[in-house]
Amino acid sequence: WARQQLSGIVGTLGDCGTAVTHVIDCGFSPSAQVRALDGLLAQRPDAVISLPVANQEVALAHARLAEAGIKLVLLDNAPTGLLPGRHYGTLVSSDNFLGGMKMTSTSVTPVLKQSMVNNIYNQNIKLTFSYKIGKMSFVAPKKTKGVKNDDVKEGGDNN
Repeated sequence: WARQQLSGIVGTLGDCGTAVTHVIDCGFSPSAQVRALDGLLAQRPDAVISLPVANQEVALAHARLAEAGIKLVLLDNAPTGLLPGRHYGTLVSSDNFLGGMKMTSTSVTPVLKQSMVNNIYNQNIKLTFSYKIGKMSFVAPKKTKGVKNDDVKEGGDNN
């Protein structure tokens, strides 16, 4: 799953002319992710796409990126205390059940700052039913096993 997600992100950004400079695998370790995010902070990238691997343990490292002006896109979850529009630009869910999407947009002018957060949940219900009309049947006839040879042998030894 993670490799497919990474392939899709890198491919799509490449199609848009954006270079991916680092791909860091933290092995789902919060301390490794904090070290990696702090290392990226020192390099000042334009944006970081991150899958937070823990909640509170990685929240401050993500907040430091945002405070430095680095655009942040989160995958699947937002650590405690991080606010849409302030700390991250968007949260993308990988079609997890009831995960949905959180989309944010922010407009800033000298007079006004406007932030909007939209939560979109993908929910569906599947309903299946069957019915019978009169004596109609939609069941395929059962196949019989074996070979049925209806040929009549004529002439005895002539064939």
